[in-house]
Amino acid sequence: RVTLGVGSLVAFRRFKGRGDTVDPVPFAIAVAGTDSVIVADLNTGDAETFDLNLNPTGTIDGPASSGLTVGLAWNSDSNQLYWVENDDGHHLLHVTDLTGQRVGTAATVSSPRSITKGIQLGDISYDTAANYFWTVDILNGVIYGMTPLGAIPAELDTKQIPNPETNGLLSGGIAVTAAADQSVTLDIAMGKQAA
Repeated sequence: RVTLGVGSLVAFRRFKGRGDTVDPVPFAIAVAGTDSVIVADLNTGDAETFDLNLNPTGTIDGPASSGLTVGLAWNSDSNQLYWVENDDGHHLLHVTDLTGQRVGTAATVSSPRSITKGIQLGDISYDTAANYFWTVDILNGVIYGMTPLGAIPAELDTKQIPNPETNGLLSGGIAVTAAADQSVTLDIAMGKQAA
């Protein structure tokens, strides 16, 4: 199911994925330009595209080879889609155009030096002011940026943004809602730990 809205429901549509997808799992979402919503299936890695009223407009073959597609973002500076693949804890950053045509080869996503127990990334969102992507590390409960080449920016290599809610859970969803030279406003999805 795909729901679109700001404070209220604007549109609703059942996510079907590709025609041959048996049990689609909509997971990562991106808005490309001003007229396209792209939703990637967690398991197949392929995406279904919609207009802003959530009318289906097509599908995109995803670039993931064997892992789960956990992140998707539109880089408005390069007009390209960036896909995060989690292949058993090994994260890759793929780049395609809007038709799914690969651009270059996948880059391995680095982890910050201050994180030593591995990472489990969620969705990504592009920050036009900083020129990198913000992501949620679900395993470590922190938020940090990565460059379009999968590297960790120097200012976030040893210090990340902690979970803003004590005993809360970061779900993996993230969106840049405002960006300036020295600040960014992030919209994150959270939950509470079970008692």
